[in-house]
Amino acid sequence: MNPLLEVKQLKVHFPVRLKSQFRPAYVRAVDGIDFTIYKGETFGLVGESGCGKTTTGKAIVKLVEPSAGRIFYDGKDIARPMKRAERKELARNVQFIFQDPFSSLDPRLTVGKIVEEPLIIHGLGDAEERRKTVAKLLTDVGLSADRAQSFPHEFSGGQRQRIGVARALALNPSLIVCDEPVSALDVSVQAQILNLMKTLQDSYNLSYLFISHNLAVVKHLCDRIAVMYLGKIVELAGKQSLFEKPSHPYAEALLAAIPLPDPEALMHDEPLEGDMPSPIKPPPGCPFHTRCKYAFARCRIDEPQLLPLDGDADHLVACHLCHPDTGTIHKIKK
Repeated sequence: MNPLLEVKQLKVHFPVRLKSQFRPAYVRAVDGIDFTIYKGETFGLVGESGCGKTTTGKAIVKLVEPSAGRIFYDGKDIARPMKRAERKELARNVQFIFQDPFSSLDPRLTVGKIVEEPLIIHGLGDAEERRKTVAKLLTDVGLSADRAQSFPHEFSGGQRQRIGVARALALNPSLIVCDEPVSALDVSVQAQILNLMKTLQDSYNLSYLFISHNLAVVKHLCDRIAVMYLGKIVELAGKQSLFEKPSHPYAEALLAAIPLPDPEALMHDEPLEGDMPSPIKPPPGCPFHTRCKYAFARCRIDEPQLLPLDGDADHLVACHLCHPDTGTIHKIKK
């Protein structure tokens, strides 16, 4: 498989000034992560709110500038400062679907103008060709081409997200960063949008970076999944491997929190307690040790590295309990 996107030691730190300090502190939103997305793949990024998922996606499309690290798209480093023409070229290949389908659409423009705008900016086609392209895009996402003259407020939430998908497809990109695109929608509408995205992936030969906190949604759509906590990836594995054998205590807690479709089923695992530490001053050692029921002395001192589990290069875990030098492997309670 050919890598389409490679992220290496990506960091995004935001400066903040605290009243108790003269020097600026930094919010370590993303603090040194590595992952690869292959052509035609859907790569999931999951974790609690505030773990750095959305910031990672925005750094890839250059909505925020990385503080350190490198991002390679199709072999080209896009983390470096880029000229206007280079950013414009990047936008043709990497697009973004926002979480809120209403605030991401200009209420003063008709749907046709919203979808057509990327084509105008990039100088693609004349007026008639653009009109035909817009009609096809609206049809492909399940909307009538006759609605091109309507405004966003005339559509439902699910329809507005379809418009956002059509706009992202306008330039025929290779990679789309999806920032929780169904979290604001009803459950029945979520299924429709997810099935639409799977269909469009085959039709347009797309790769997705799918950001979500809903593991059920991620399981339905993604091929590989990375679990983030406090700006770091703590586990990365294929979908089947992660759901059958979650090895990091945080991944275990996330899976245990998935509701069961049985009102009489009892929860055998204790819910995760405590809050995520401040990204301004993360704890030493393992970032999860303050909430981990398996934590021991080493976890409070040494930060674990993301290493293969049992020699499996496709299943990486950052946990001292899983590393071979500890002499033990973490087992999940059944």
